[in-house]
Amino acid sequence: MEVCVHTNDKKYELKPVEASLLTSSLTAVISHATKPDDRALGSRIWDDAETVYWKQESSYDFLTPGQQTNLVKLAFLEASMETPLVIRRRRRSTADAKIKVNWLGGADVTFFKDSKGTLAFAYGPAQGIGGDITMNSDNLWLLRKKPLTAVEAFEKGYIDDYNRSYPNNTIKFYDPLHTMKHEGGHAIGLRHLTDTALRYLAIMFPYYSGLRIFGDADKQYLHDLYGKASVNHKIKEIILGRIRLF
Repeated sequence: MEVCVHTNDKKYELKPVEASLLTSSLTAVISHATKPDDRALGSRIWDDAETVYWKQESSYDFLTPGQQTNLVKLAFLEASMETPLVIRRRRRSTADAKIKVNWLGGADVTFFKDSKGTLAFAYGPAQGIGGDITMNSDNLWLLRKKPLTAVEAFEKGYIDDYNRSYPNNTIKFYDPLHTMKHEGGHAIGLRHLTDTALRYLAIMFPYYSGLRIFGDADKQYLHDLYGKASVNHKIKEIILGRIRLF
């Protein structure tokens, strides 16, 4: 089994989850009583029309509860729309597959405390379950397009202080929808697309780009694994527009 680790140098890296790591730095990676599955990444692991449920188990201070719920919905919406898989919020205890989404920081996860540059991690699915996603809540995640100045960040409570001589210095933040969609791709079995021509064209390329919509290569990968769903073109464009503007 492998885990995808997203670092603040904008790189996504797949790492093997060794047994020794499960009891130390990557304890939070495996949160189910599960057995590693060789098919966890890069191959079809569920039936065409299987239902995959997700559940958010912890929250993030700088996004409203509604934003967080919509964030996870939109992260999986396009995969659900492109394939026969049904990916929806879990409202009951049983499910064909389960994906847990967490917002945790260094105080909760030793791995984040020891590796401060890590923004998020997720692992591929094992038979019967999904792949959990953990976002590092110690970083600043915002759903905005325009730059963020130091004075605005301070006024909104994103930072504790700033250099008063440079109030217009920009503060670094990350787009949670892009990262969660990339990690969500792993959660349903996608590996990285490493062709350098896809650098700004594929969400599953192993570097952060801020993309929110799957490119042709991403969609082809989904279709190869799970088949293609028939969705009205106009409906699809309305949904994609919603993702872009969120």
